[in-house]
Amino acid sequence: MDLVKPCSRCIMTTISIDKGIKHPTTEPLATLQTFRTDEKGDVDFGQNIIIRQSGIIRVGDKVEILAYKEAKSYLQTTEQTTEPATDNAVTAASAQEPKQAVTIEFNGISFAGNNQEVLL
Repeated sequence: MDLVKPCSRCIMTTISIDKGIKHPTTEPLATLQTFRTDEKGDVDFGQNIIIRQSGIIRVGDKVEILAYKEAKSYLQTTEQTTEPATDNAVTAASAQEPKQAVTIEFNGISFAGNNQEVLL
């Protein structure tokens, strides 16, 4: 598969599919805006990809990375907005918090990271 580009999210992600109403604090966009807003105001979550051949990737399968490219830069902000998000809302960059270590455990596997870099 080829990773084409990050996939931005629109205001529709804030609407409950069960109730048909917006989340009162525009979640999940409000949280995503705090760490995934680019210089154009797009809020990214996910990747657009092109599948080159059919098949299934299962947990435990080996995946070979054939090429690398530089990661997209995002604005740094520490405050979560409660204002309604728009497709091109730009969140102001604020002072960066001191770097702190974090460990996430999932299904018996530990992932080490920090509060400054994306860990997916």
